[in-house]
Amino acid sequence: MARRRSLVSSFAQMQREAARASAAQLRAEAAARREADRAHAAYLAARAADEKERKRLYAESRAAAVVAANSDLDATVAALEALLTGALRAGGPISFSALKRPPAIPAWRHGYLEQPEPAPVPETFMPPAPAGLSKMFGGGKHQQAVAAGQAAYAQAAQQHRQREEQRLAALSRARADWQAAADAANAEAARARCAPRRD
Repeated sequence: MARRRSLVSSFAQMQREAARASAAQLRAEAAARREADRAHAAYLAARAADEKERKRLYAESRAAAVVAANSDLDATVAALEALLTGALRAGGPISFSALKRPPAIPAWRHGYLEQPEPAPVPETFMPPAPAGLSKMFGGGKHQQAVAAGQAAYAQAAQQHRQREEQRLAALSRARADWQAAADAANAEAARARCAPRRD
């Protein structure tokens, strides 16, 4: 009988502990849910504040752009008024061709490509002429040094030719690019001169 009571009491204690653990788990889940809700609400508030700040910055940038555009417009109006005042004082007719801007042809910035590199000089690769006893007995060594000098000169001359070919190719490309830019500027100026007037 005592054994049955101990079993029943053990079973009841296990049930109480399970109920306590279940309640603790439910409390932890509820706390986690509340924390997640709090974090989500903070995220939404931060996002709304960020959106509000972004709108404020956009409005400020647009206002600054309007101020800059108005300043440019005021400067243009002042220049036109000065031009009109000057033309009326002079009493002569206004020449619209004189008011046109010349084409904006880019400056030539590749002058360094027009300067050729000096060619190697063969004498700088040759050994000095034999003197003294080496003139009489060192003919073989001198011939070897001359052959080595000729080979070094041939190699230097070949490298010089390659560098010159590269320079000339780069110069040709630079001239073609510059000419294309100049042609585009001239064409733009011609289009501006030929554009119909709007009265």
